[in-house]
Amino acid sequence: MVKRNTSTEAAEDIAQGNSAIIEETSPEQSEASASSRRRKLQKHIENETVIITAIGGAKGEMIFPISTLNPEIIKRLAEHGLSQKLGDAAASTSDGLEAEEKIETCWNALVAGDWSTRAPASPKLTKKNIVEKLAELPEDEREATLAALAKLGIAI
Repeated sequence: MVKRNTSTEAAEDIAQGNSAIIEETSPEQSEASASSRRRKLQKHIENETVIITAIGGAKGEMIFPISTLNPEIIKRLAEHGLSQKLGDAAASTSDGLEAEEKIETCWNALVAGDWSTRAPASPKLTKKNIVEKLAELPEDEREATLAALAKLGIAI
């Protein structure tokens, strides 16, 4: 089981058939440093059943099978979950246009049957890549580029 800090991260693990623990915090705890946070709940999902243990509680594992809920409640939970999932997609954006883009990307992935959408890793820039590209430049451009890099404190 892996500890996760957000319900979206945990849901991604659960969608892939893994268990996850979600660290629940109050607004006051969110402002505290990470080292001073205290876990209150352990939650995971197995076979369409939510299992919650309150740390320091007396009941132990509390079992909540989704199948015991009526269809209207399941519908409302799905709507709430979708709202949270789409909102989480925009949480780290810097403006409305980027938020719209992230929300649409998330929605399109869900429609396609993919729970998570992760951007591909950006290409890594290494000294070897720079040296190879410099070698491809004409001599005058290479010297100018090396001089500019030197001004930035980058020695090649």
